[in-house]
Amino acid sequence: MQCSISNSSLKFARNASGLLILAAYLLHSVELAIAIAAIMLLGAFSIKTNILYQFYYHVVGKGSKEKLNILEKDGGEVIFSWTMGGVFVVIGLILIYFNLVTLGWIFILITSMLMFCAGFLNFCVASMMYAVFKKMIQNTKK
Repeated sequence: MQCSISNSSLKFARNASGLLILAAYLLHSVELAIAIAAIMLLGAFSIKTNILYQFYYHVVGKGSKEKLNILEKDGGEVIFSWTMGGVFVVIGLILIYFNLVTLGWIFILITSMLMFCAGFLNFCVASMMYAVFKKMIQNTKK
C-alpha cells in the first residue's frame, strides 16, 4: 500500500527520536526512554499517530507541499521501521529491568545512532530489512 509521506517531516521525526533517545542515554533516564518508546510505538500504528511527524507536518511545514517534499512510500515500510525502533528501545529497557544495565544502555545508544543514521543519511536499516523480508516472502509465494 503506497501512501504520501513528507520526507522532511519523516527526517525530523527520526532525528527528534534519535535526540530524545540520546538524551535518555546521557541522563540514564528510564522514564524518558519509556516515553520515547511509547511515542515510537504509537507512530508504528500509522503515520497519522506519529506525534513527532505530525508536529513537523502541521506546525513547521503547515501542510505546504513545496516545503515538505511529499513522496510516495510503502506504508508498511514506514510502520515496520517505527515498530523496529520502538521495539529496540523496549528491548534495552527490558535488559535494564533485568539488571543488565550496561548492555541495556548500550542497546539504547545503538538505537539512537540508527535513528540518526536514518534521519541524517536517509539510510534506515529497518527499511532495508523490510525490503529484504518483503522480497523473501514474495519469492516463497512463487
